[in-house]
Amino acid sequence: MRITRFLAKFLALTISAIMVCCAATTSAGTLTYQVAIDTSIFSGQAGDIEIQLASSGDNIPVTASFSAYASDAVLNGLTYNYAPGNPNATVTGDLSANSLSLYNDDSAFQTADADQLVSLFGTSLAFVVTLTGDGIGTSSASAPTLGISLFNASNSPLFSGPASQNYSAVFFQMSTDGTVAQTNYPAATVPEPSSLVGLSIGLLGLAWNQRRLNRSPARNTREFRCRIRV
Repeated sequence: MRITRFLAKFLALTISAIMVCCAATTSAGTLTYQVAIDTSIFSGQAGDIEIQLASSGDNIPVTASFSAYASDAVLNGLTYNYAPGNPNATVTGDLSANSLSLYNDDSAFQTADADQLVSLFGTSLAFVVTLTGDGIGTSSASAPTLGISLFNASNSPLFSGPASQNYSAVFFQMSTDGTVAQTNYPAATVPEPSSLVGLSIGLLGLAWNQRRLNRSPARNTREFRCRIRV
């Protein structure tokens, strides 16, 4: 009975993972993504959501707008990490007010960087990202990027994107042919079914071996002697 309960708990913990989902719609000069990030494994932690719209230096303006924000996270104000008054890269609005917008005119290697402080992460984050600009959906010389990252209070990344992409949870690479490539980076991965089967068989083997040791000949002999005396 104990073995069954142990295996059930082990498998439940093993298959839990962080999932990031995105769905996209498109029109001329515009791409819209519905982004949903499962943060249940970080629930109760403090940290921040960092959004970076980086240029490629090819002078094609791009705007990333965020709307339809929905989350059980507790937000704690906004800090914008950019040079105030810089016309090349600006940030306006508030994520929770559904009016957050990052603009980059791409005339230099600038980054529009919005940092949303979080008092407590909840189980999920969801919002709509709309990309607009001359280089969206049409060929251009521009190839800016948009990264959405999560960090804890110690500034350690909560997702596994590469350092070159600011440890993103979701990363968008805008290409010169007008297309946008989206990459998701879960913080944990689900083991393949074959791996789960192997782990389960190994645990069952260990449990069976322990049971066999508990019923060793010496123990059986003691039980037999007790029966004779009775």
